Amino acid sequence: MEIIKLDTIIKELWDISSLENREDNIIWTAYYIFENKYMNDGYDEQYYYWMRLMQRLLKCPDGLYEGYVLYVIDSINKSNVSKYREYIANLDDDIRAGLEEYINNEMN
Repeated sequence: MEIIKLDTIIKELWDISSLENREDNIIWTAYYIFENKYMNDGYDEQYYYWMRLMQRLLKCPDGLYEGYVLYVIDSINKSNVSKYREYIANLDDDIRAGLEEYINNEMN
């Protein structure tokens, strides 16, 4: 995928990374971009994985949303892993366990 599109998707996801800024239209747009790349670039499994992440982000419970959107950003661009890890380190145990369970069940 062109770097500019990935950069744009990541920027848009950062803009909606807090619950009060949650915007499903941005998530749907990212989903359709990944779907288009998946269908037109030989069914690359990476695009399919990112499509699934967007679907799960749309369904993500409010209490886990901020952590999951950071996980999604990290999954798309590994240079953002420190922000995700910092966020996780500051969560209470119950929310961290819920987020980890949501992530571990992401392909169901």
